[in-house]
Amino acid sequence: MSESLARSGLYASIKQSTPGADWDCIVIGSGIGGMACGAALAKHGQRVLLLEQHYVPGGMTHTFTRHGFRWDVGVHCLGEQGPKDVSGKLLHWLTDGQIRMNRLPEVYERFWFPGRQYTYSSNIENHQATLIRAFPKEEAAIRKYFRLVRWVFNMARPFYVLKAAPLPVNRVANAAMGGLWKRYWQRTTKEVLDELFSDDKLKAVLVAQWGYYGSPPSRSSFGMHAMVARHFFDGAFYPVGGSEAFAKYLLATINEAGGRTYVRASVDEILVEHGSAVGVRLSGGECIRAKRVVSAVGAKNTINRLLPEAHRSSSWARSLNGLSSSPAYLCLNLGFEGDIRKAGASETNNWLMQSWDVEDSHWNFSDPKAVPPIAYLSFPSLKDPELKEQCHERSTGEALAFVHWEEFAAWADTRRGHRGADYEALKQELADRFVAHLRDQLPDIMKHLVYYEMSTPVSTHFFTRSWEGGIYSFETTPERFANTDLSAHTPIKNLYLTGSDVISPGVAGALVAGVLTAAAIDPRVALKLA
Repeated sequence: MSESLARSGLYASIKQSTPGADWDCIVIGSGIGGMACGAALAKHGQRVLLLEQHYVPGGMTHTFTRHGFRWDVGVHCLGEQGPKDVSGKLLHWLTDGQIRMNRLPEVYERFWFPGRQYTYSSNIENHQATLIRAFPKEEAAIRKYFRLVRWVFNMARPFYVLKAAPLPVNRVANAAMGGLWKRYWQRTTKEVLDELFSDDKLKAVLVAQWGYYGSPPSRSSFGMHAMVARHFFDGAFYPVGGSEAFAKYLLATINEAGGRTYVRASVDEILVEHGSAVGVRLSGGECIRAKRVVSAVGAKNTINRLLPEAHRSSSWARSLNGLSSSPAYLCLNLGFEGDIRKAGASETNNWLMQSWDVEDSHWNFSDPKAVPPIAYLSFPSLKDPELKEQCHERSTGEALAFVHWEEFAAWADTRRGHRGADYEALKQELADRFVAHLRDQLPDIMKHLVYYEMSTPVSTHFFTRSWEGGIYSFETTPERFANTDLSAHTPIKNLYLTGSDVISPGVAGALVAGVLTAAAIDPRVALKLA
């Protein structure tokens, strides 16, 4: 964990503390959604108890160090951080403007397709012009595509705001607006793009960012694709000081209102009495009561691990359990020495595509000759101005590849360091093969590599309780966005959901979901969503 956050006094171990009584709200899970929800409630005077089973808060926004290198766990870049953007305004409000964002270069993404590279520019006019030059026969369709992305994005706000409404209202309103949702949110990205374009390579370039929402075009909702595409139209950003800045300032807001954050505080059960959530029972047996409970650990975790047995078979529970989960992934943490900028590294994110078939998404590593069909590589230390002077000496990189959870499910219930020789051998083999692949793709940069280690879906499952080691909780399919049972509200009185399940994946999606859940509890918060 980051030493500065550990010394901050913003959190303590539950094993060394005795939480007080009279909590307004207990939030289970300290990912960005849980922290944002707690901070929004704290802004209106509520005392929030934030409980985290890991030994450091932050969820997928926390950082860790090894051998003098520091890595972010899950934050690579985010958009919509301008003063007029919803997520930017909310983050500024929740942290009193203390989180600074470093704007990445105009060319923030590079895609390495076979025989050709394409770039994404945060100057949307330049981006559009580049695509038209590369695919001149598709000019009219390209211009129509960008208009459509903007329109779908602008029309999404009612859909998201409804997530704060009670379930019956959400269902009725969605039915009333069914035509809009069915047209774009309940159709796949592939279906919509096949109507617009005839050039398969152009379609591959336009959807090449699908890793940010976790579903290839044949499975993803076009509405979700449009949200992510528009998300970066005005630039990509990275938090100054690394992603631990989110916990540093959001937890401070919770503390200032009399709230507390406890780590090593694993919740075994949500207490439900007479149909209403009244608190939680910890793994050590201690019961803590509150007026309300918010689960930020995912809908499936909430239903299948935390709710009393009697509530796990309701129609609501069956409905959410029927939704598919996002893919699992490997993360390769890289440590470099020397000036990797001179070798070609930069703040720009890299996507290494082994073919034009973007549906070929998962690494079939049982084939000893196979490499990741799609791999994401970024250099977080180059994005952080606070580390700028160090980057000619020591830098970090992170590479991701999608895999199938079934390959790792045998170790799902094991503890770190106790998974056996077979697991450690597989983990090392995959790390070595991934590094060899990167050396083949980017040899000049990889000459500076001095350290690497791999985290697997088992790591994600263990540290964040992510369902089946998924990167984004629910998969972003049309079925997910058609499901009106997925809301900040639950059928159990005073029990709420938040996090990326409620709206959409990513830092911004989970952040907005946190505030929406807070608005479902305290309507005054809704004014900040205007």
